[in-house]
Amino acid sequence: MLLSGAAIVTGSFLPWVRAEIRGHGVRVGTGWENVAGDVAHGPWFVLIGAVVVFAGLFALLSRSWKVRWLGAVGALAATVLAVTEMLDITSPGRGVTTHLLAGPWVMLAGGLVALLGAALMRERRVQRRAIVSDSTGAVGAVG
Repeated sequence: MLLSGAAIVTGSFLPWVRAEIRGHGVRVGTGWENVAGDVAHGPWFVLIGAVVVFAGLFALLSRSWKVRWLGAVGALAATVLAVTEMLDITSPGRGVTTHLLAGPWVMLAGGLVALLGAALMRERRVQRRAIVSDSTGAVGAVG
């Protein structure tokens, strides 16, 4: 999940769209600045990617169901929002021809791989052993 979250964050900074706007020429938009010059949805993807990265870090320490669900929710959000952005970018507009670039694809791939990672993550079970001593005073573990 660590690399998947990093891919989601990276994709927010990559170019998302190349738009040929009649009367204004060609413009390139990213997650941080769309073709109109406004802030786009890149900050949301950075936040979601950070959640997935932190879930991956916590998964290294503790593979509990809470970490698994946190990563899965972040991954699902990234996947759904990336698809939504892709549909929005490629929707036909008057006087505008758009071409999808790398950013949304990288975020979609990161979200899907993180979903796969969350689905395949197993809980770490700790075996508990009882410490006992026998009549001779020898100490050992049972279990």
